[in-house]
Amino acid sequence: QLFYGHTRVIAISEALAREGTKDIMDPFRRDPQIRRLLWPLVVKGDAVELLRANPELEQIPTVFIMDLIQSGTQKERIPDMNLGNFYIDLSSISREAFLNYVEVNKNDIKWSGVAVFHGDKMVGTLPEKETWSLMRIQNKKDGGSIIFEQNHNPDQLLTLSTEFISIKEDYKYTDERVQIQIKIAVECDLLEKTFDTDFSDLEQISKLERDAAEHLEAETKDMLRKLQQEYKSDILGLGTKIKAYHPDIWRKINWEQAFPKADIRVNYDVKLRRTGMEMK
Repeated sequence: QLFYGHTRVIAISEALAREGTKDIMDPFRRDPQIRRLLWPLVVKGDAVELLRANPELEQIPTVFIMDLIQSGTQKERIPDMNLGNFYIDLSSISREAFLNYVEVNKNDIKWSGVAVFHGDKMVGTLPEKETWSLMRIQNKKDGGSIIFEQNHNPDQLLTLSTEFISIKEDYKYTDERVQIQIKIAVECDLLEKTFDTDFSDLEQISKLERDAAEHLEAETKDMLRKLQQEYKSDILGLGTKIKAYHPDIWRKINWEQAFPKADIRVNYDVKLRRTGMEMK
């Protein structure tokens, strides 16, 4: 008899995830040996390729993917979506589920964002940067570093690390439409730049902060467009917050129908705290 208590990863092929995970997840849900803290993953292509990979940093592919997800969640670059949370999201009437999405290219295993679900079926993906926007709104996490163009010039690139500070959310229901305003404050450190800038000039710093905010808002807008128009899937959990904190709005709407039509606006307040060393 097989013992499943040591299981750490469940790999699901993308084709099977798009068909639906209800039947394959039901036995895991009923087996007390399966721990709720393990990580289910959606694999681009065939799931067996995850076991056939031979990553150079680790002899055992499963150990490599475990370390990849664990270190990513600790550094707040990868969502900590475990099996227990996936079950909760699948059972919820106010939010949709998602899983981490990985790709196998010969011997390289790469985290490539998240797989978006509607019900128990995968409907699409969000790449890394849009997943970081998701994490800032949903989990209040930093996400990864942001790289953007100063003055929309591809020769003037900036890399900033972010630190999540606060989030303020306002929910209203007017003209039979849900309106959500989200304001996120982040602080940044300058990691790298490809051009000369005088950071003793406060106006230069203010412009950099505005450009960074515009970049984050544009990425978030693309993420919201996909979730609302293409996937019609609230993996952000906004419906859960309406249900919990605004029951008067919740009773007036069918969230599955209201989410694609909702007016969701996200604004960033970016402050540059450290610019690093400069060689004179």
